[in-house]
Amino acid sequence: LFFLERSTEIGKLLSSYLEKKSEVEDHSVHLLFSANRWEQVPLIKKKLSQGITLVVDRYAFSGVAFTSAKENFSLDWCKQPDVGLPKPDLVVFLQLRLAEAARRGEFGRERYENGNFQERALHRFHQLMADETLNWKV
Repeated sequence: LFFLERSTEIGKLLSSYLEKKSEVEDHSVHLLFSANRWEQVPLIKKKLSQGITLVVDRYAFSGVAFTSAKENFSLDWCKQPDVGLPKPDLVVFLQLRLAEAARRGEFGRERYENGNFQERALHRFHQLMADETLNWKV
């Protein structure tokens, strides 16, 4: 599974926002990203109950890191909408240097794909990694 799940109505709205085709107030957009994860919970639970191991790309911690990288957003506030989502057994963080990311063909096309913002989000990820209740592998 991966997020943003762009095929749902919420996902389509968020895709338009990320592609800079529409504007959404920052608190609202954070809640919509969380809603996009929540709408996949039935599928996640079904797969897990069938004994299927899931690898999920850009789950809740990504949303927390990116929103809290904006001005006036705390990590605690950003975590709240995702309380109750299925908790991962392992969180793998693959860090790519900004210069490498910038070489990707489409880098910069979507909102948040700029150096300053990416650095702030990376700082927030490092703060999230300090949570010893989660199994982070970097």
